[in-house]
Amino acid sequence: MKLVPYEGAVRRNVVGLAVFNLFRGLSVGGYQALFSLYMAYLGYSMGSIGLAVAAASFIGVFLTPLAGFLVDTRGSRPVAVLSGLAMVIAVAILIAPLGLPGLVFSYTFFMLSFLYGQPARMTFLARSVGVEGLGVSVGAVSSVFSFARSIGPAVAGFIAYLVGFTWSFLFLLVVSLIGTLFFYYYTVDPPLEKRVERRFVEAYRVLLHPSRSLAIIYLIVGLDRVGWSLWFPMLSAHMYNYGYNEALVGVLASMQSFVQAILLPLAGRLTDKLGPRKMLGFSEALGAIAALLFTEPTPLARAVAGYVVVGVSIAAWIPSYNKLVAEVVERDRLGEAYASANTVRSLASSPAPLAGGYIYDVLGPAAPYLASAVILFGVISVLVGTRKRQYTTIT
Repeated sequence: MKLVPYEGAVRRNVVGLAVFNLFRGLSVGGYQALFSLYMAYLGYSMGSIGLAVAAASFIGVFLTPLAGFLVDTRGSRPVAVLSGLAMVIAVAILIAPLGLPGLVFSYTFFMLSFLYGQPARMTFLARSVGVEGLGVSVGAVSSVFSFARSIGPAVAGFIAYLVGFTWSFLFLLVVSLIGTLFFYYYTVDPPLEKRVERRFVEAYRVLLHPSRSLAIIYLIVGLDRVGWSLWFPMLSAHMYNYGYNEALVGVLASMQSFVQAILLPLAGRLTDKLGPRKMLGFSEALGAIAALLFTEPTPLARAVAGYVVVGVSIAAWIPSYNKLVAEVVERDRLGEAYASANTVRSLASSPAPLAGGYIYDVLGPAAPYLASAVILFGVISVLVGTRKRQYTTIT
């Protein structure tokens, strides 16, 4: 394990992660904005889009615990690099006309990029800067990601609109590869990162037998993911069905990420000051309001309001969720905890896009959004009903 003096390692790793997030934000923002739109362009129904997303999420359920095992036993930095390569593969698959199976595999690698990258990057950051001010640090590096993500959809959307989807996907592939290579060559292993000896089966043990505090987190993130996944992965296709073209959908998605980026540093500071649970409740309330706005995304002003509210909600969620998990586990189990929570999120959301797509086709466009609002308000009830003393550190 390569080590440098502590202060130098912190500075180097924060800068390296910020640059990684810059390029990753461009590719992730473009991919999310174009994937369901691309499927709608190819003629797939909303149900088929939901099926592709659900199948990919379901595959991720079985592979995500391995992410925590690898982070804690092999180090957070190598797994972060691996997640960057998964994003490169996800975009590369879209360039080849492989039909519905290819689309499923593409979204699977996109999901793995998130499911492996989130625990790796957050563990990398927590072990570099410490947990006490983690909210501020998460807010700062995530803000870079969100600023880039605000540009990605607009650029990718205009490229697709002007010269076709293939060139847009090629652009996303190149920026993904640049960011991954920079992170690999610039950063170092976090100072004093402890790589523990642990059996592979233990990665699944914590999922099946969590502590009380981690079980509450499982419930919160599981319900949250069901509520959002009923509609968020298909949002660009929903907008397309209401007459919005590729370029305008890209601009709206960019605006959402821009709002998110501006507010993330403030959200991080508020998370450290008010506590993660209050900020999570605020995020869920805004998510429910956004879902209600999208039941009828016209006129344009209503759609704009919906995207803005989504941006604020996600800005509040990112630092509060990551700090909440970090508060209840010891540092040598951070990867395991993040990965297990993400497994629950993936498991809970696997059938949700499929259900949302079919509800959309059968009951009408407003139905999945109304169901989502009810679920997200339910998450607030769980947060209110749980006491702060239940969040105790795992030993």
